Amino acid sequence: MTSPPVTEERDGMLRVSAAIDATAAPGRLPERLWFEVDASLAPAVRERADAFAAVLHLPALALGRPLELLGPVSPALLDGIGRRVEVFRGWSPRALRPIEVRAAERRPAGPAGDGVMSSFSGGVDSFHTIWSHRPRASAPTIERVTDAVFLHGFDIPLDRRAAYERAACVYEEVLAPLGVRLIRMRTNARELRGVARWGLLHGAVLAAAPLLLGGLASRFLVPSTDNGRGRPWGTHPELDRWLGTEALEVTLDGVERNRADKVADIAEWPAALEHLRVCLRRSRSAANCCRCEKCVRTMILLDLTGMLERSRAFPKRLRSRHVRRTRFERNFVEGTDVVRLLLRRACRARRFDLVRDLCWSLLRSRMSPSRRGGGGRRGGGGAVSWAEVSSVGGDRSNRGAIRRGATASGARRTGSR
Repeated sequence: MTSPPVTEERDGMLRVSAAIDATAAPGRLPERLWFEVDASLAPAVRERADAFAAVLHLPALALGRPLELLGPVSPALLDGIGRRVEVFRGWSPRALRPIEVRAAERRPAGPAGDGVMSSFSGGVDSFHTIWSHRPRASAPTIERVTDAVFLHGFDIPLDRRAAYERAACVYEEVLAPLGVRLIRMRTNARELRGVARWGLLHGAVLAAAPLLLGGLASRFLVPSTDNGRGRPWGTHPELDRWLGTEALEVTLDGVERNRADKVADIAEWPAALEHLRVCLRRSRSAANCCRCEKCVRTMILLDLTGMLERSRAFPKRLRSRHVRRTRFERNFVEGTDVVRLLLRRACRARRFDLVRDLCWSLLRSRMSPSRRGGGGRRGGGGAVSWAEVSSVGGDRSNRGAIRRGATASGARRTGSR
């Protein structure tokens, strides 16, 4: 159960919050869920429970408890939440039981603004959504993004305010020439990870922004990720569209473009190359470490497009040993397209040095414990076999290139032991 949303202003920020009945999971739920925006946006803020319904239905589902909302909720959103619950249960039918979502008042959402809003994190997908919706002669009817929401607490922790503000100031300057306003928003929604997987919850947290700021936009774009195609994920074609209301349409944007296509597209935008932020490591500066799995695969894609040296977002050089040391196997075995895409693009570019290093990285996982929890030294740790890696190439020439690259590195012999 949640209390009715309460709005209060402090230090130039407007906070909208609702109390959560945490008795179902003591110590694993925050006492209140809250969102903060600049007080100047007060006219656009809707004192409704829509944003809280969007975020809290997955934790309620994970706990197997009904969700009661003491505030007005859109009937269209409530119906959509029911559809989302069906999708989640389809992914985990044994673990999740049906729940009831009840609202004290079912009230259609009022008129929305005429803008187009997008979530924004500074990553490849975010920059691509902004860039692909820019006004241009080749797409005269494109809907231009008017507002981009940069959510503090989403990936930059709330206690790293200085890092967030530095990034926000940079992104304001980058987006302004395209006529896009950056909206700063803060939330403690990540504290719900105690009961719900963030990988499944984060899409609803993103959609809470336009639900809260109902007076700004009638359409919300969620930049798609490759993860959303191959496996259960919080931003997914079967999930995002059900987070809309009578006045708001939510769309997963860019699903027709893979990660390599997106990198090639935003290569036309020098400011994006300079300020990409993809890092998985939560450093105090929020800068790219150039060594984590996500940094390395982004650097490889930039290298294959000839843009890595032009991107100041990755100040450290990408060397063969860094690719070999990167653990790609979890991405590989969970069905995502990223590693397969890297191998195919490297074959197409005749970058057999990268083919060799990627094969080495994948196959060496059979000699060491996997992130998925396997133990043992030989064959017990990784889930990637030589046959699986060899089949990635698709056509005969690519498969031959992968075999040659792996054989040259000795990875085939190592991985088949």
